[in-house]
Amino acid sequence: MVEKIFIEHTKKNFLDGDGLKKKVILFLSITFAVLVTVVVIRNMLDGNFSTWPAGIGTIFCGALPISFLFLKKTPFNLPSIISYYFLLFCTLFLGATLKFYDRFPWWDTMFHFFGSAFSGFVDIALYNFLLPKKLQREVSRWMIFLFVLSLAVMISVL
Repeated sequence: MVEKIFIEHTKKNFLDGDGLKKKVILFLSITFAVLVTVVVIRNMLDGNFSTWPAGIGTIFCGALPISFLFLKKTPFNLPSIISYYFLLFCTLFLGATLKFYDRFPWWDTMFHFFGSAFSGFVDIALYNFLLPKKLQREVSRWMIFLFVLSLAVMISVL
């Protein structure tokens, strides 16, 4: 009896939408930070001391979603969170650290495209999170389009 209650409680808490998101964010943030730290330390041991500022910035980008742990409700769904870390891994780790930008000429263009598409999804999630449902029905579809497009272009340029 006690085992059944414990198993049901564990399943409920682990499969809870925001609980699972928070666990995934914590796991991916720590994994990404450890991976980047290992690469920076390896570079420093090889005598390349110029990578540590970029490494700190990369760790900061990977730790940014940890701020969602302090929110009552996470504004992004799990595929968006995983996509964020995938883009970070591909652009900052594979692209910059392992020099994929130099080895593959299409790498930069491909991730500018996917990064812009991803930022469009993030923009829609922010729109849904920040604007009350009652007001969302009153906003013109063209305004939503302009909001998503302008924010996606701005994020892509940055």
